[in-house]
Amino acid sequence: RAEVESQGVAPAEVRVETRVQVRYAGTDTALEVEAGATDAMRHAFEGAHRARFGFVDETKPLVVEAVSVEAIGGGAEAAPRTRPRADGSVPEARRRTRFFSGGAWQDAAVYAREEIGPGHVVMGPALIIEANQTVVVEPGWRATLTERDHLVLDRAVPAEKRTAVGTAADPVMLEIFNNLFMSIAEQMGVTLQNTAYSVNIKERLDFSCAVFDRDGALVANAPHMPVHLGSMDRSVESVIRENPVVRPGDVFALDAP
Repeated sequence: RAEVESQGVAPAEVRVETRVQVRYAGTDTALEVEAGATDAMRHAFEGAHRARFGFVDETKPLVVEAVSVEAIGGGAEAAPRTRPRADGSVPEARRRTRFFSGGAWQDAAVYAREEIGPGHVVMGPALIIEANQTVVVEPGWRATLTERDHLVLDRAVPAEKRTAVGTAADPVMLEIFNNLFMSIAEQMGVTLQNTAYSVNIKERLDFSCAVFDRDGALVANAPHMPVHLGSMDRSVESVIRENPVVRPGDVFALDAP
């Protein structure tokens, strides 16, 4: 407190926050919670651990790894600057030019950023030029300047739906979902590494994580130890075959190569 107050901060504006780094005994991943009564800290830790890793273990003792105390004061909230909405329509374009987009040359209007006011809307194709960049407004898009001087681009004309060769799926959505499934598999590995006791898992990363569909077919696998993946789909198929009813949260352990 004294050090912060010595910088000219009024004593009433200084607040002190005390936090503790808590982890399960045997693990090395600590989570930060607010200092307080033991039960309150345990409850906060378990909530944070469940949110981060999806589970808690009430049988493991907790370890306070570190305590931090921070005095804070003197910061001022920055109010965003706004500009009044401009009167009238968008000013005339400075000139016209062409740029190549969508497989064809586009006749585009050229605007100066400083001449556009809040509330003005520029329809594409167009170029908006300012001191340090040029913003390209593609055909079918529009650019709107907000009262906070943010240039927001959004689609004004719905995009034509495209499909990949030999499938009715949108290739853009395919790529999005491929990355989502891959991210799930990678996060599984991070969670396993952070919560495991085994040195093989924590340091050698001797594990594999993957996502399968309801029939046991591989959807996505994280780049861990690929040697496991050769039998993983057969293992998943065996679990599905031997357990007709599988509920969310069920866990199965197999002792098989």
